[in-house]
Amino acid sequence: MTDKSVFRTKPLRNINGLFLFLCVVYNHSLICAISGQFQLSPYVDTNVQESLNNPTQTFGLKLRGDLHHEFSRSKWNIYEDILAQTFLDARFIDESKLILNSDLTVQYQWVPNILIVSQFSYFQKSFYEQTRSHRWSEYNIYLQFLPHRKITANIGYFFRSTTFTSLGKFRFDEYSYEMRGKFQLNPRFSIETAAILGNITYKDFAAWDIENDTLLISLDVNQKDRLARNTIHFRYRGKIIYGLQLGFEWINSNSAIGEYVLVSYQGYFSGRMGETYFYHFVLQRVDKKYGYPSLSGVSGYRDPEEKIQNRSYIQIERMMAKRRVIFIKISLFENETILNQRYYDKTVIEVGIKYKL
Repeated sequence: MTDKSVFRTKPLRNINGLFLFLCVVYNHSLICAISGQFQLSPYVDTNVQESLNNPTQTFGLKLRGDLHHEFSRSKWNIYEDILAQTFLDARFIDESKLILNSDLTVQYQWVPNILIVSQFSYFQKSFYEQTRSHRWSEYNIYLQFLPHRKITANIGYFFRSTTFTSLGKFRFDEYSYEMRGKFQLNPRFSIETAAILGNITYKDFAAWDIENDTLLISLDVNQKDRLARNTIHFRYRGKIIYGLQLGFEWINSNSAIGEYVLVSYQGYFSGRMGETYFYHFVLQRVDKKYGYPSLSGVSGYRDPEEKIQNRSYIQIERMMAKRRVIFIKISLFENETILNQRYYDKTVIEVGIKYKL
């Protein structure tokens, strides 16, 4: 029989470990300088189990904490951020979960106009009453060039290792080389671009071939993908902040169900109404075309929650006294399930309060 207490306590131990790491690395004065935010918000979820045909509505409580700290010494700059949030479901206890995301960025000024930047990130999603989980850790290192006060250029290497446990255990690694640039055309308007080339290797997922144009056959080798990504991001910061990001992703795979081309669009704007009210709106869509659209395929390594595809939300905030903010947020999701080309819909409504530390 499975000991459910293991799944209740393991996520909490991970958070404790991170805070212990902070205490060991930094002295007391630095710990006291940490700033952040705490959020409490009841929510309603119209499709908690991401079902295609039988959506089930539920409600619960979301708790979210975010701590970050930055300090500089001589040529060094270190930034650290820890984000933890838990969803406590009132109707479906087995859907209650804890999500942890931590980032550490270290910058070193090699020469006056060149920095060496290293980043480490860790993500984990664990369910309190299920063995289902998703975690990844990523590392990148790059050179950052500052040839002009309006231009920033990065070139570097990226690695991510992912373990996803659902129908089975799936492990895959992503390696890529990246070039990024930012152009600050004026104090309010900027353009950011990125070009990425890499590979994804799967350790527990077999590649699939096609027989007679319609029949899928499992091969004796694991899936391997080659990838290319490009993005361009326009951003304007004035009384209203708005932006547009366009993306392209191409996957060439040795598996028939793994090949696709994806185009993404994201638009957003934020502003204020009067002295105390703020609004935020985001619209994100993707157009995904598989190499063999007549084949459905089951991509068991995909987490429909973690990689957001189609999403739109609006959030209204009201500033209160003593660093308090009350808000309402309405989100619409349409994400791909583990079945290729099959999408679930859900609406999530949150009403809550945020405390700034």
